[in-house]
Amino acid sequence: MAKIEDVANFFISMTDCDAGDLITNLKLNKLLYFAQGEYLARTKTPLFDDKIEAWNLGPVVPSVYQKYKVLGKNPIMTVDEDYSENNLSSEEIDILLDVLREYGKYQTSYLVKMTHEDNTPWTKVFDERKNNTIPLEFISEYFNEHGLTKPLEFDDAEFEGYRDDEGYIVLPKEDENEDWSEYDDL
Repeated sequence: MAKIEDVANFFISMTDCDAGDLITNLKLNKLLYFAQGEYLARTKTPLFDDKIEAWNLGPVVPSVYQKYKVLGKNPIMTVDEDYSENNLSSEEIDILLDVLREYGKYQTSYLVKMTHEDNTPWTKVFDERKNNTIPLEFISEYFNEHGLTKPLEFDDAEFEGYRDDEGYIVLPKEDENEDWSEYDDL
């Protein structure tokens, strides 16, 4: 089972701050929720032990929120010094990459809207007077029905490639007989 710090650091490490790809405390917490859900749906076991609570802006891992709350709405720019991707299994990394590809592309406000849809685990337990824990059973049931629930795959007849060391899909070189020279100036 992964440590929450390693999962959080993984998502932070995958952002490209120089390209404007930023992650805030709020977005990080949403990605952690989606990661827990997808992992539960695929493996039937939790990704991490930390509880997820139903806060006003959606699911939150309190320990992660507390760690980064000093930043407010500013982006998280660095990972912990002792973080290593080697702390995560290849299965964990594969699922985290799928979560990042599917949910990481959205604005934080859209991720909040996703968690607030009718009959989500958050809506089942949210109480504005207190931060209720969202039961893993609720998260698992929801993601079994609505999540990715399987790795992003391609039909082998149409796709041949592999994941590189960073988990990105690498396609084979194009057919050498195809002429793409008209696109060289693009």
